[in-house]
Amino acid sequence: MKVNWLRGEKGLTLIELLAGMTLTAIIMLMIFNVFISIQEQYSNQSAEAKQLFDVTYAAKIITKKMRTTEVEEVSESHSAIKFSDGTEFVYNSSDRSIVNEKNTTIATNIDRFYVEMKNDENGNQSVVLIIESPQKTVETEIVIRGGNKVNKRGSRKSLYTNSSGFTLLGTVLVMVITSIIGMTLLNVTSNSLNISSIERDSQSAFYIAEAALTVEMANVEETIHDVYSRTDNEYSFFSTLTSELTGERAPYTNFEQVFGKNPKAIINVEELNEGNPREYKITSTGIIEEERTIEQKFYVEWASKSGVPDMALFVSNNISLAGGGYIKGDIATLSSQPNTITAKGGARVDGKIYVPVGYEKLAVDKPSWMTTVPDAEGKDFGEMPKLPSFPEIPSYRIPDDVIIQKDDWNKSAVIKNGDLLVNDWITNNYTLNMSDNMQFNNIEIKQNNTLNINTGTSDKEIVVKDLNIQNGHINIIGRGGLTIYVTGEMNFGSASSVNKNGKVNKLNIFLKGSDNPKKRKEVKLSGGQVINGSLFAEDADIKFTGGSGFIGNIFTGGKEISVSGGNWTEAPLILAPNADFTLSGGGNIKGSVIARSFAISGGGSLEYVDPQIKEGPISGEQLGSGEVIITKEPLLETN
Repeated sequence: MKVNWLRGEKGLTLIELLAGMTLTAIIMLMIFNVFISIQEQYSNQSAEAKQLFDVTYAAKIITKKMRTTEVEEVSESHSAIKFSDGTEFVYNSSDRSIVNEKNTTIATNIDRFYVEMKNDENGNQSVVLIIESPQKTVETEIVIRGGNKVNKRGSRKSLYTNSSGFTLLGTVLVMVITSIIGMTLLNVTSNSLNISSIERDSQSAFYIAEAALTVEMANVEETIHDVYSRTDNEYSFFSTLTSELTGERAPYTNFEQVFGKNPKAIINVEELNEGNPREYKITSTGIIEEERTIEQKFYVEWASKSGVPDMALFVSNNISLAGGGYIKGDIATLSSQPNTITAKGGARVDGKIYVPVGYEKLAVDKPSWMTTVPDAEGKDFGEMPKLPSFPEIPSYRIPDDVIIQKDDWNKSAVIKNGDLLVNDWITNNYTLNMSDNMQFNNIEIKQNNTLNINTGTSDKEIVVKDLNIQNGHINIIGRGGLTIYVTGEMNFGSASSVNKNGKVNKLNIFLKGSDNPKKRKEVKLSGGQVINGSLFAEDADIKFTGGSGFIGNIFTGGKEISVSGGNWTEAPLILAPNADFTLSGGGNIKGSVIARSFAISGGGSLEYVDPQIKEGPISGEQLGSGEVIITKEPLLETN
C-alpha cells in the first residue's frame, strides 16, 4: 500500500508564513539600504578627498608665495592678497572659491578665506592665513624676514489571530527563493563595496598627481625665471636650465592621510627637443594603493635681455651676400618681399636664415648648387629695435686758463679761452685732473702728443664743441669713467687714438646731430686710428677703413655705414636701424649688426659674439629688457 506522506500533513498557519515573509522583507530592505548608503558614502568620500586636496594645495601654494615674494597688499575685507610680482589670490564669496590673478580657480567649496598683516612690538611683520572648508581648516602664520545610518523597520503586529495554514512545501520554496535573492544581493553589495574602495583610491590618486604636478609646475616656473636672471645668452640659458630642471624629483609625501593611507607622488621632468622655444614634459604619478599618471607639456622660449635678437645680423629690408663674404651666426630679415636675400659668388653663412613665417620659399635667391648658404626658416620677430632717445647735452663751467712753464724761456698755454690745447712739446703728456665735470670750446691734440684725463674715483663728463685729434692720443686714468659730449665736429688724423689701452666700458662718446638735415655729420676712422669705447651719434654716417679699429658699441641714426679696407671692429652691438650697411674689402666685425639693409662682399666677415658691454648709457639695456616666455599645454592622463 502506497502512503502519501503529504496527505493529512498539517500546513503552516498563515500568520507563520506572513511572519517569515516579513522577516525576509526586512532583511532585503536592510541590504538595499546598505547598498545605497555605500554608494552615497563613495560619492561623499570622493568629494571630500578632492576638497581636502583643494584646501591643502591652496594653503601650500599661498604660503610658499608668502615665503618667496614680498606681500604688496592685503584687501580691507581681508579676503584678497597681492604680491609684488603681480600674483594675486582672491576669495569669491558668491561661488565659495579662491581664484588667482588670471581668474583660474585653485580651490572650491571654501567657507572662509582670511588674510591679515600683523606687526608685533619689535617691528616684525607677519601674515595670518586661514582657509576653512566643511572638511578641513588650515590656519598658519608666516613671519616675514561619522557612520552611515541604517534604516530599520520593525514588524507590524498581525491583526490575524486565526488563519488557515499553508503547505510545508510552498513555505520551503518561498524561503529558498528568498534566501537565494538575499545571498545574491549580499554578494552584489560586497562587490560594490570593493569596487567603490578601488575607485575611491583611484580618484584620490588622480587628485594627488594633479596637486603635485601643479605645485611642481609653479616650482619649474620659478626655476626658469631664476636661470634667466643668471644667464646672458640662449646657449647658457638652456644649458643651465636643462641641468637644473630635468630628472626625477624626490617623492612628494607632504600630504594629509586619506582614509588612513599615506599618499605620495612621483615627479619627473624631461627635455623633448633642443630648439628655441624648447619643449619639456612634466609627469606626475599619484600613488595611494592605486596609481594614476598625468603629464603636461610646456615650452620655454628665450628672449634676448637687451630687446634685440641674439644673432649676427638683423635687418628690416634686403641682405646681399657676395664675393666671398662670410657670416658666422644667425641672420634675419623682417621683409616679406620675394628675393629679399640674394647670395652668389662664394658667399657663406654658418648659421640659420630667418624670414617671416610663410615666406620661407620666396625669400632667398641663390644658385641651385649653392650649399654654403642655407634655406630660410620661418620665424616672426616683431618690430625692428629703435634707438633710445639721444640725451640732453648738459652745461658745465669752463675752467680757468692754465699755462705750463718749463723754464724762463719755455712756456705754453694748455687751457686758453676755453680751449684745451695739447699741440707742442711743452704741453705733451699734460694731465687734466678732474675734480668736477668740465666744458671746453675746443680740444686740440697735435704732433703725436698725449693728453691724460684723470677722472679720480668717480665718473666724470666733458662737454666740448669740437674734438680735433689731428695727431695724438687721449688716455683715461683714474678709477672713474669718462663721458664726452661733442656738439660740433669730431675729427681724427694720422694714427690717433682714444683710450687705446684702457677698459672699453670707461669711455662713452655722444655726438650731437647736425643742424642741417640735408648735411649729416660723419665719423671717419682710417690709417691705424683707434677708439676703445662706445659711440652714440645722433644722425652721423659712419666710415671705417684703412686698418683702423673700433672696440665698443655703436648707436647711430645715420643713413650709411661702411666698413672696409682691413678695418677691425669689435662692437658687440651696432644699432643703426635707418642705415644701409656695407661690409667689404677685408673689413672684419665681431659682434651683432642691426640695420636697414646689409651688403657683404670682397672678403668681408661678420662673426657673432656674445655681448660684452651689457650695461651703460650706450648698451642693450637701454633698449628695454626681454622676458622669457612660458607656454603650457592642458593636462593629459597617460594611464
